[in-house]
Amino acid sequence: MKLTDLPALSVLTQRIEADRHASILPIVEAFEPAARDVRRAIDADTPGTGVSDVVDRHAREMLAAYRALPARSLGAFDAVTRATDRLFRSERHEILDSSQVPPFIKHAAMLGLEWVNRRVGSYDLWLRALAPLVDDLASPHLYELAAGTGGFSRWLAARKGPYRITCSDIETGYVVVGAGLAERKHLPLKFEPRSITELSHLKSVNLFFTSQAVHHLTPGLVVTMMREAVRTSTHGLLIVDLIRSPANAVATVAGIAVTLPLPVIMADGFQSVRRAYTLGELELLARLAGVSEIVSRPLGPVHGLVHLRGLAAN
Repeated sequence: MKLTDLPALSVLTQRIEADRHASILPIVEAFEPAARDVRRAIDADTPGTGVSDVVDRHAREMLAAYRALPARSLGAFDAVTRATDRLFRSERHEILDSSQVPPFIKHAAMLGLEWVNRRVGSYDLWLRALAPLVDDLASPHLYELAAGTGGFSRWLAARKGPYRITCSDIETGYVVVGAGLAERKHLPLKFEPRSITELSHLKSVNLFFTSQAVHHLTPGLVVTMMREAVRTSTHGLLIVDLIRSPANAVATVAGIAVTLPLPVIMADGFQSVRRAYTLGELELLARLAGVSEIVSRPLGPVHGLVHLRGLAAN
């Protein structure tokens, strides 16, 4: 049995999210004027207008309002859980994100994480979530965003499935390493450097996807990516990422420890969960982006899935 076959561990987090979701409509309605401004700003994409700052400010304000919603079913324990989340939540960058870390160490760590994901069954889990979303197409074009060295895309290409795959990351070093590994194994896979906010001119993508990357992004970047990806593709955007909860942090570190027990990777794994969004928060950001069809659910013990498709009229 793979570690990813275990049930979701963030049971308490799911309960809190269910309570908050029941009270989410007033927040969505209150922020609708700001949401219209956000969507127009992203669609206009005018350089030098401070679009990213505007989007990020509104996204953070909306998240703060959502996190203040009570989990009524927890009673007096609700205050404790909210205080715990405030203490646990962090925006501190991970060690390997630092510009002081030499590129070769970053690349080696990324390849190590790929090995962990293969070993524990993460890639199989993600494919089972992705495949049904494009099973109506004979040869779907998949586009991975913020892919690092593209471990999942290379694993997927090696399976010789029906997919046409493009893999991208904003860091050229990761792209070069991933492309070299793909070429060495003669994989039919294209690599290119690209920001997650520069998608508007891509015309042939069926499904954008990103795995274990969204926790690296600010709320404003997440909203921009959501809107750009959904607007540009036929089948939307699939996000797979860790879910923020103390239980998931312990499980993530334990999973790394039994496969690749390197202190820096375990430390970054713990910090990744602290930086992560909950499913409810990602859904809220998708509403800010104007997405009309939102599906979210836990995926395995520590991950969550969000599939976004279609834009509502502004």
